Amino acid sequence: MELLQVLHSMTSVTLLGAVIFLLVLFFSRSRNLEQRKEPPGPRPLPLIGNLLQLDFMKPHITLWELSKKFGHVFTVYLGPKKVVVLAGYKTVKQALVNNAEEFGERELIQIFKSSGGPGIIFANGESWKEMRRFALTTLRDFGMGKKISEAKMIEECQNLMEVFEQYKGKAFDTTQSINYAIANIISSIVYGSRFEYDDPEFIAMVKRTNESVRLAGSPSVQIYNMFPWLGKWFGSSGVCGCIPDPPEDSGGQLQEELSSMIGNRQVRVEDRKNLPYTDAVIHEIQRLANIFPMSLPHTTSQDITFQGYFIKKGTVVYPLLTSVLWDETEWESPLSFNPSHFLDKDGKFVKRDAFMPFSAGRRACVGESLARMELFLFFTTLLQHYRFTPPPGVTEDELDLTPTLGLILNPSPHQLSRNLEQRKEPPGPRPLPLIGNLLQLDFMKPHITLWELSKKFGHVFTVYLGPKKVVVLAGYKTVKQALVNNAEEFGERELIQIFKSSGGHGIIFANGESWKEMRRFALTTLRDFGMGKKISEEKMIEECQNLMEVFEQYKGKAFDTTQSINYAVSNIISSIVYGSRFEYDDPEFIAMVKRTNESIRLAGSPSVQIYNMFPWLGKWFGSSGVCGCIPDPPEDSGGQLQEELSSMIGSRQVRVEDRKNLPYTDAVIHEIQRLANVFPMSLPHTTSQDITFQGYFIKKGTVVYPLLTSVLWDETEWETPLSFNPSHFLDKDGKFVKRDAFMPFSAGCVGESLARMELFLFFTTLLQHYRFTPPPGVTEDELDLTPTLGLILNPSTHQLCAHCRD
Repeated sequence: MELLQVLHSMTSVTLLGAVIFLLVLFFSRSRNLEQRKEPPGPRPLPLIGNLLQLDFMKPHITLWELSKKFGHVFTVYLGPKKVVVLAGYKTVKQALVNNAEEFGERELIQIFKSSGGPGIIFANGESWKEMRRFALTTLRDFGMGKKISEAKMIEECQNLMEVFEQYKGKAFDTTQSINYAIANIISSIVYGSRFEYDDPEFIAMVKRTNESVRLAGSPSVQIYNMFPWLGKWFGSSGVCGCIPDPPEDSGGQLQEELSSMIGNRQVRVEDRKNLPYTDAVIHEIQRLANIFPMSLPHTTSQDITFQGYFIKKGTVVYPLLTSVLWDETEWESPLSFNPSHFLDKDGKFVKRDAFMPFSAGRRACVGESLARMELFLFFTTLLQHYRFTPPPGVTEDELDLTPTLGLILNPSPHQLSRNLEQRKEPPGPRPLPLIGNLLQLDFMKPHITLWELSKKFGHVFTVYLGPKKVVVLAGYKTVKQALVNNAEEFGERELIQIFKSSGGHGIIFANGESWKEMRRFALTTLRDFGMGKKISEEKMIEECQNLMEVFEQYKGKAFDTTQSINYAVSNIISSIVYGSRFEYDDPEFIAMVKRTNESIRLAGSPSVQIYNMFPWLGKWFGSSGVCGCIPDPPEDSGGQLQEELSSMIGSRQVRVEDRKNLPYTDAVIHEIQRLANVFPMSLPHTTSQDITFQGYFIKKGTVVYPLLTSVLWDETEWETPLSFNPSHFLDKDGKFVKRDAFMPFSAGCVGESLARMELFLFFTTLLQHYRFTPPPGVTEDELDLTPTLGLILNPSTHQLCAHCRD
């Protein structure tokens, strides 16, 4: 009896356990079924799926429209095949980057199965990893991303332009030639040599490749991929076309940037950082043209729940790149051409995360860096040299650039005409025969005349000095762009006629290797003899003491200060180079300094300027001329300057290292240099090659005047350009600040550091010990300091009284 009760009890427990197990199983299964919610989508028909809702001429557009209705993850049936489409930047990135492993397999499209094998594009697993590693390693070994690949691209650009030149502006199929050029880059990197564009084997190879790409995405092959058993009934044709609003004309700004930053030299990859607008245009064209609209189909490597939807292992997935590049949440004006998408408020280039024309993640294009380099170099080089137009009789609106449907969107066959960029030369006043613009030029103050002309004709303009054509560069940005950014093109020196006649040119007027060698020698020698070191400072201080001994001899009486200071400055060079100095009353030294000063004065005098223009007229002209034009006279800043010297230095000798503790004094010295403007037109340069500069064509060998007056008085750079204002070089805390537009020595003067040291030590030492006044009976307003016209602006002969400070 007890046994029966035990058995009955056990049976009840077993049954209860079975019921509980079944209930748990039921609820678990129900929960799993709930979790396995698949992506929504349009209702498919038997066998044909959603084909009736799909436009085969523009399938990416249809899918993009469907994403607006069904969301970022949805399902379509291409015939009997189920496909999950991913739309929008965040969704595509989450799948291809964050879930790269799950979405990283590639579907082998039926047409490629039939053609014999997958290769690196359609391989999967370890086979694909091995091929990708090999491809990347091999491309790197053969120069991808290095100077060697850049050199090959530049070489191919030149070959392509030679082909363009053959058509002499007539209409031709540009696509074919560009295809050959791109194919040749791969050939020269991998095989080490390129093909000629008329090589029959090369032409056939490129044609087969292009035809394969076109056919692979054509409507007939898409049908074949869905229904391989129907392939024999379909032909091979189809054109697709849907791009957003046509791009606005941005050629002007782009050409201006190329002209100003590059001129006509070869563009290099390293120039990209200096061409932000050009780079932005290239990126925006890629974004808008969207030539790889649906990427290549992926498959899931395992079951995954993605954004709340269950996607089974082996499901075909289309990352819709169109929806990324036109994503309204990522781009301000997604359907319009707008380079500002890639520019910040300061006009600098900015990367955008949603820019992925080559897809993303582990399956991103292997050759992306190579393609980006090609795009930049080909685009800039071609637009630098040509302006492309439709054939005669065809307007831009009539030109059909509708892309051809293929594995990518290819431009349809079309013809363009290429025109050489118009060689617009710098404007300027109208010249007269023989004398040019001489009647408009004030020989007593030529830099002022040219400065005034720049206000009318712009920063780059032409004047004729007699029969000689001269291009004048005005304003800080223009002069800097020429002498610094385009130093090679504007780096030659014109040998002025008077120096030809005097027998030689030396370091100042030499060019080419001769000049480079002399400059290296001069810099090395000056450094070896102490320039910029303590030894040169000591020699300057010693000369300051000798100069003050001379001043003491006059005991406050009026004397010619210019002569003594000339002797002192000349003695510094002498003591650095020769190791000894001259006495100020040495007849040989006096004669040598006098000859040098007279040569400088004569070199820029009106008579010699006329001789330089008309050397055959030289015998009829004398040798005189005084020029005078400086801005408003400087205000009296002596009180603040003396106070700073007294408080920081006292009566001890000023040293170069004191400069940092004398900000106001340093600012006064710089402001005197800026305002005095002793080297107003620099020395004339010549162009070493043809160059397009700021939109103007300047021929090789053209004489160029960098107008330093216009730099030092540039209203866009200086707060009060025509007034003495040491605050130009001081910040709000009274500390000294450098100004980019301060270039009184032009750009690259060999002795600039020596001159700056001399200026500081002489100026501070003399003002520390003396107070300078006009001679008795002469007021400061009556004192004539009008500079003498020469190669530089020299102070005219005058006398001052040097009174010792108590």
